[in-house]
Amino acid sequence: MSLFRIDVKKVEKLKNQRNIVKLIEALSFGDGYESREAAIRALGEIADSRAAEPLCAMLSDSKYCRSAATALGQIGDSRAVGPMAGVLKVGDDRAREAAITAIAQIGGESALKPLCDALMSNDGVVRYVSARALGEIGDTRAIDPLCEALKKSEKIVFSQAANALAQLGIPAVAPLCSALKHSHGDVRKSAIDAIRKMGNPAISPLCEVLKDKDKWVRIIAAETLGGMYNASAIEPLRAMLKDGDREVRKIVVEALSNIGGESSVDPLCEALRDNDDEIRNRAAEALGRIGSSNGAEQLRVALKDNNNQVRKSASNALNRMGISIPEDEVSIVWDMIAKGNWDGCVAYGCDAIDPLRTALMDSNWSVRFKSAETLGKIGDVKALEPLRTALNDSVMQVRVAVLKALGRINDKSVVGLLCDVLNSSDKNMRCAAAEALGNIGDINSVEPLCNSLKDNATTVRSAAAEALEKIFIPDDVTIKIWHLIAKNKWNMCIPFGKDAVEPLCEVLKKMSVAARSLTPAWVPQGATSPESEKWYWDDIAHRHDIIKALVKIGDLKAVETLTWVSKNDPHAVNLLEYEEIAAKDLIWPVRDDATEALKLIGVACNNEE
Repeated sequence: MSLFRIDVKKVEKLKNQRNIVKLIEALSFGDGYESREAAIRALGEIADSRAAEPLCAMLSDSKYCRSAATALGQIGDSRAVGPMAGVLKVGDDRAREAAITAIAQIGGESALKPLCDALMSNDGVVRYVSARALGEIGDTRAIDPLCEALKKSEKIVFSQAANALAQLGIPAVAPLCSALKHSHGDVRKSAIDAIRKMGNPAISPLCEVLKDKDKWVRIIAAETLGGMYNASAIEPLRAMLKDGDREVRKIVVEALSNIGGESSVDPLCEALRDNDDEIRNRAAEALGRIGSSNGAEQLRVALKDNNNQVRKSASNALNRMGISIPEDEVSIVWDMIAKGNWDGCVAYGCDAIDPLRTALMDSNWSVRFKSAETLGKIGDVKALEPLRTALNDSVMQVRVAVLKALGRINDKSVVGLLCDVLNSSDKNMRCAAAEALGNIGDINSVEPLCNSLKDNATTVRSAAAEALEKIFIPDDVTIKIWHLIAKNKWNMCIPFGKDAVEPLCEVLKKMSVAARSLTPAWVPQGATSPESEKWYWDDIAHRHDIIKALVKIGDLKAVETLTWVSKNDPHAVNLLEYEEIAAKDLIWPVRDDATEALKLIGVACNNEE
């Protein structure tokens, strides 16, 4: 049989006969590419070391390099390592990958160096496959090269390097822990994933990392320990509850929660005493998830926490445990506050005042708001002191609620305080103070309320007018006129004649000045709510009605103000009827109205600047 006629079928027959000699001959004399490829694969499957040298020779041919490397890996002869190391420098991607895999299969002393060298290759595929191969070999001498690859390579490579280190076991724990300090987030994540795969052997080194001076390293270590669910990490984590950084303590609480079990209960109870609201809240939630009754006592204490969210979480945790709230009134009220049952607090009357006093200092402004409102509904003078203090709250809505509560308590001792608030720079505060004074009804507040009838804000003037109606309206013409103005009763000012001109002019100018300061959001097209839009149109209509009243009075004292309005009021459009204005097609022409009023009064007015 001629050597030159060895085809694929004959190669298959030689393989079945395990004829190594003839298969080796087919490497040189096979009938074309397919028969030689078949011979290479057959020699690899038979795995006879006599084929190692001939197959190494095939590595130099790019057509057969990959399949030859694969076959040499199957044979496992260490003599092939050197030639395949050469492939790592000159072969194509698939050939290099096959050579690295083969070297890993061969293993042993001779495989270590070329694989470690390959980790420094410029080719990412080579580095990736080398890292994987070193993990499979399991030689701890690869730790340092793998650590270098972990720190310097692209994501897919350092991820594989981390996995390889995890396969190398305990000796690789310390280097992986060091990688937690790397500046690249993906490197840290790969190290974390690898450490978690290692399990219990990594616990002790990780606990040491909890002492690192870098807070982010401490955070990563705590988070990793929490994800390993090992109770032996609880005491080291517990020590970190004294860490000076709140972010670290937050993660420690989460880690303890993840580990769970009875061993985590005491540390979490300790965290319930932290000075940070969020940490206490997380601890209460964690105790609820664990569900151990051993944490119940501290959760009962947390029902009186100065933060409402902590109180709510403590209440929910006790409910999850099936543990009832203590039967004393204070604890029940605290539970109601936590759950937002404000009507229930009102029902407890004076017994609810002390808890509500504390809730007035809650970090959540809405809790402070509802606490002030509830104290007002209880209506006991014992609430006056905490409410006075709460008048300094940073949130306007809370301060307004406090003023309304003072009015509901109806104690004359706060009249002086409320009268002082009538001079506040905040119109909402002035309005609430006027309402409160009206509810108290003390005669000493009449004069300050009369002064508020001239306030720049429409809402304050209205509130002062209503308050005076509840107390007493002095028999003074000017005050009566200002009272009618505050109630927007412009036509009723007309019978007062000249006495009404100056007040009407004053309020008209105030309203025009206020309209000039409006932002574009207040115009009809941009109004954010039906209420604000209605106010906008009503305000224009009121200025129109004031001008009509001045025309009917017909006094020259109105000339100066009307002249100013004709030039400065922001609303100047074609003169329209009110019905069209109501349809909101265009803005009321206040400036044009003022010009017409001047003519009707008998004064020529040039409306040009």
